[in-house]
Amino acid sequence: MKIGILSDPHKKANLQKKAIKLLKKQGAKLLIHAGDFKIIENLQSLDESGLEYEAVLGNNDKHLETFMDKYNLHKEPYNFKIKGLNITLMHKPLFFEEGSDIYIFGHTHTFKSSYVNNELIINPGEICGRDYYKCECVLLDIKKHRYKITYNYTDADETQWQSKEFVYER
Repeated sequence: MKIGILSDPHKKANLQKKAIKLLKKQGAKLLIHAGDFKIIENLQSLDESGLEYEAVLGNNDKHLETFMDKYNLHKEPYNFKIKGLNITLMHKPLFFEEGSDIYIFGHTHTFKSSYVNNELIINPGEICGRDYYKCECVLLDIKKHRYKITYNYTDADETQWQSKEFVYER
């Protein structure tokens, strides 16, 4: 299963749309968003993607709580299952409790990918290009015995994406 992972678009709805378009082109069947939408347009583009999605509110999203039901938003940490795997989704990296196979977070605006003690940890980086002037997102491909992560990035004002792959045997 291919899953697109996004976080921290802040007020850059155009960059979030650009990232969603790429993830769909790469074959994402589900989107996971780790929060800090900041504006309703980012919720709308997620909803209009045509893909199912899971999302949590970020520390800058208090004013969007009234839209939780409409846009399938959750407070952190949000725990759910995909393909029998336990996933913990959060904005701030504060909820690393035992029992999850995959932890996804945002907030730091820094890409992270690691696989330690049978736990996959992913931060897709920032969509908004605020801290590093990059628009970033991740495609997670879950196979029976491995995870493949495609880290996608581009300068915030460019159209050409670059990528790096990380493969973890499980």
